[in-house]
Amino acid sequence: MAPTRRPEANPLRPVALATTLVASAELLARMDRFDEQYPTPYSAVAALP
Repeated sequence: MAPTRRPEANPLRPVALATTLVASAELLARMDRFDEQYPTPYSAVAALP
């Protein structure tokens, strides 16, 4: 049997998209902070215990 409504009409879709957007923004911010702390690949490896 076919779905009774379009997939676009899923009420949780905006919540899922907002969650993905926030998670992506946080990941990009973490990457920026990591890049400031370790500007080169060598400095990241040298900082390992």
